[in-house]
This record gives sequence, C-alpha cells and structure tokens, in this order.
Amino acid sequence: MPDTALFTIISKNYLAFARTLLASVQYHHPEWERYVLLVDEVEGKFNPRREPFHLVPVAEIGIPDLYPFLFQYTILEVNTAAKPWMFEWLFRQGRYKSVIYLDPDVFVYDRLREVEEYLDAGKLMVLTPHLTGPLDDDKKPDELSILRAGTYNLGFLALSNHPETERFLKWWQKKLERMCVVDFPNGLFVDQKWLDLAPGMFPDVEILRHPGYNVAYWNLKHRHLTKTGNKYIVNGQKLVFYHFSGIDPEDGTNLSKHQNRLQLQKLNHVRELAREYIQQVLANGYRECRKWGYAYGRFEDGALIPDQFRMAYRDTLHLREKCLDNPFRLKNLFLTLPVEEDIAAIRHPLVTHTMYQAWKNDALLKTLFPEPLGKNRVDFCRWFVLNGARKFLLPEDWLAPIKEQLREQRQGRGLDIRLHRFSRLKSFLFWKIYCLALAVNRRAGAKVSLRLKKSINCFIARRAFVHNDFFETVDSRTDPVRSWEGKQENQPPGVNLTGYVRAEMGIGESCRMAANALDAAGIPFGIINFEIGNSARMRDRRWRHKEVSQAQYGVNIFHINADQMPIVFNHLGRDFFDGRCNIGFWHWELPEFPEEWAGSFKLVDEVWVPSRFV
Repeated sequence: MPDTALFTIISKNYLAFARTLLASVQYHHPEWERYVLLVDEVEGKFNPRREPFHLVPVAEIGIPDLYPFLFQYTILEVNTAAKPWMFEWLFRQGRYKSVIYLDPDVFVYDRLREVEEYLDAGKLMVLTPHLTGPLDDDKKPDELSILRAGTYNLGFLALSNHPETERFLKWWQKKLERMCVVDFPNGLFVDQKWLDLAPGMFPDVEILRHPGYNVAYWNLKHRHLTKTGNKYIVNGQKLVFYHFSGIDPEDGTNLSKHQNRLQLQKLNHVRELAREYIQQVLANGYRECRKWGYAYGRFEDGALIPDQFRMAYRDTLHLREKCLDNPFRLKNLFLTLPVEEDIAAIRHPLVTHTMYQAWKNDALLKTLFPEPLGKNRVDFCRWFVLNGARKFLLPEDWLAPIKEQLREQRQGRGLDIRLHRFSRLKSFLFWKIYCLALAVNRRAGAKVSLRLKKSINCFIARRAFVHNDFFETVDSRTDPVRSWEGKQENQPPGVNLTGYVRAEMGIGESCRMAANALDAAGIPFGIINFEIGNSARMRDRRWRHKEVSQAQYGVNIFHINADQMPIVFNHLGRDFFDGRCNIGFWHWELPEFPEEWAGSFKLVDEVWVPSRFV
C-alpha cells in the first residue's frame, strides 16, 4: 500500500494543467497516490471516473461554513485557501506517512528523492525559497516583489505525519478562514505569505535549496539549465521539477506574464522545456477546459459575482449575518443593504456595503470623496451612477435605487439645468483660480499655497468626476460617458494600447509610460505594437510580455500622431475601431494644425494631449 500522497488544487478550467502534472508524477513516482481537489463543480464537463487520479470535491474535505468560505474569496484566493484542509483530509485517511502538494502548472522531470529523505528522517515540512541569490537589476520581479509575495513559494509543500502536523495545520487553517487574500498594502498574499512564519514557529522545518527544485522565472537568474543526453541539469544537478507559473499555452513566446527579466527566445533549453510542456498541456484539452465557467463565480440566479461583493462580504460582519449560511442566494442584499445598520440613521441617497467597500479599496476615491457617508455623499453616489458599474464590473440593476433617489433629491431641491450649467461654470472658475494660484506660487517660490493647490485640485477633480465638467466646458454637445457606454457594448473593460512600444524615440517612450500607468492602476490592457512607417530602432522590449496580436477590450488608446492615423486605420482595419471608444494621444507640437491631417479626427472619439500647447 502506498504511504505517500500527492495532490494539486484546481477549478475545472485548469484541468489540462492538472492532467499534465499528474502524468509526469505518475511516470517518476508510480507508487504515489495522486489526488486533485476540485474547488468547483463538474457540471457534466468531464467524467471524473476516466481521469488517472482521484478527484475530490471541495465539499468533502470538511471546510466549515463552506458556502460563506467559497463566496468570500476570488478564484485564486479560494484555490489556495483550501490547501490546509486537503492536507488534513489526506492524513485523516490513516494510510499516508507523507503528503506533498504541487501547483497544477508544475512538471516533474525526476524523482523527488531529497524530499523523501528529509521526510523519512523526521522533518515536519520541506519548503523551497523563492530566491537563493540577489536580484540587483531593474527588472521584475525584484527583491521587494518577492518580499511582498512571500519568502517561500507555495507551489510546493511537503508534510510528514509528524507530532506537530496537526498543530501546524490548525494554525494555518485559522489564518486562511478569513485572511487568504491578495492584499499587498497590508502585507498579505494568499496562503503563501503566512508560511514565512513557519520556520520560526514550528520545529523540523527543512529549507531545500537544491537548484533543481521549483525552477521558475523568479530564480532563473541564478540557475543555469543545460542538457546531458535526455536529462536536464541545473547548476550541475538534476532538474527535479519546473514551475511554469504565468505561461500562456496559446502564446508560447513568453516565459511568464509575471516577469520582464528574461526573454524565452534567448534561453535555449528553457525554450525547449516550455515548448514540450505547452504541447502536452494542449494535448490534454487546454483549449476546451479553459472555456469552462467557474460554478462559484455566479449567484444562484446566474448573475456574475463582482470581486467587490466578495470583499464587502468578507470584511463586513453585518452583511455576513444577514446572508446567513448561503450568500449565493442573496444577490439583492449586496445591491440594497445600506452601510448604516441603524434604520433611523439611514440617509439618502443610498450607500451600500458594496459601494463603501469599493471606496475603502480605491485610493483615488478616498481622496476625491473623503466623507462618502457625510458631506460628499451625493457626489460620491453620482460618481457611482456614472462610473461604478464599468469600473467595478457591477450589475447595472444595482444602480437603479441610487439613480431613483438622486432623481427624487434633485426634484425635491428644485434643481434644473441652469444649476447644472452653473456647476460647470463654477468648476471652470475654480480651475482659473487654481492656475493663478500656481503661477503666484511659482513666481514667489513659496510653499504656502501647497495646501490651496491640493484642496482646489481635489475640488476640481471631484467636480470633473461627478459632472464631467471639463469635457462639457470644451464641448457641451456630447456626453462622453454615454458615448463611451454606447460604443463599448459587449466589450470587456480595459485598454488596447496601440503604439510604437518598442521604438527608441519619444513617442515610443510615451506609449511605455502609458503602459506603466495602466499597470500601476490595475487596469486590464494589452499592447498592439505598431511599427509600420516608423524608421526608429525597435529594440526596447520591456513590455514584450503584454504584447498581443488582437484587440481584447472596449477602449483603444493610440500613442500615434495624427499624421499616421490613416495608416493605422488602413492596416488594422475598421473592425479594430468599430464598437470601441477610440482615443488619440497626440504629441505633434506645431503652432497650426495641418489641414491635410484633419481627417484623423474622424477616426477618434477623443484626443488627449501631454501639454497645454498641443
């Protein structure tokens, strides 16, 4: 009878990865029992009995308050949060001396002899560090990124049936019941970050520095991969397993979406590994599996669950108490339950728990609306009516009660279009005052107006966010928000950034700066690298990992000047422009706009510029 079990954890869209991993485990360790924990429901997509491993539904492993547990986390968070319960469930079977976990995107190339030896020698656990050497360049990930993510990579963890195993698992479970989150500002990254504490809190923890274990993009700078015969060698020792974290089987040209340090085409043997691995993942049904939906990604009525709902539920005891034992049934609570728990204290317009959670997690909203339940309440709600559904992927019907209350409030106060025009004029006057204050400040060289600068800036930004005042001051004939919404039907939110992203020239750097900004803001985007008609050297590949061949999102931003826009249109085609909001970011600094370029205005909905002169 086997005394070692190995498992991985997936939702069903990752089934192809799990098949590939466990086939490699079976080849090198045929004596081990193989398990897959499914944090999902089969829903008739595949037949578990035909798989060469034991499939364990998440409902069977004893997670307390299962539905609240599944609801509170994103798919990434919940797949990592279930890990200690699966370890415990396997040890409860009573026949395993050792249990090993591997991420589904791992491939095993040799026996894990060193791990077996450490566990047989009485070690409680075996961990592998992310780094065994310094990262001293300006690439990603850097050492700070690794510190945020955790010292040890939890794509691998081995435990023995040790006197301290139960205590360790109970401690880990307690942390992951509510705190298995991606929250870098507060120092948390899913299950992984907690294991930084394990070597200090528990005995017999082995840190395995063997260069052939857990080879991946984060440590390849320190690990030289070669090949002898049909065996791969890392720093003179055997390659045991490679972790293909962040690889895209549909692309095959990028080592990982999480890094920009290494180029796959320059890593001969790693490129060979990746090509062979991708072939196996595709052969195991990747293209079919990746389309399968996540059963716990929707309410029982079929509506998608935005991440803001999950965060609001996890962080709000009042909301959890109202949802009882199954929040998947109670969409309306997330749409209408106000923040104020005391009925007598509830004010209009409505601020729900979901709205308040979105405010708490967005630094810009906290700056613009410092008192969303007080004096900024109306402006905050107006901003949500205009932008909340799009920004936070919230259902449109969620906005209905807020819209109605805003409408009633406006009628009750006798507001009309003249007041709205006055609001626009007031913002414009404040803008002029702001510019004057800056000019005086620069001339005097004083710091006294910095507070004025900040307060006026926040006022202007808030008015612009709520009323779109600046857009209307420039051109009152259009409503940018409505036009954007109309043009983005059936398009996912995000940006197709189009420009000379590899060009070693100013407009190329502008495109790269825009990529930095989108990345920092957490806005989904892909880059269409455009080189036609540009003679500059194209060797800047720092954003190669974000380049795509087709538009994926509802907004196009072109870092290409007006004179070249017809070439872009002819090359990319009408379908690239139609049904999307098209924005030209133009730099050409001429005192007059050439008449022959005027046709480029017809290709864009808006023009953004980097200076007042442009």
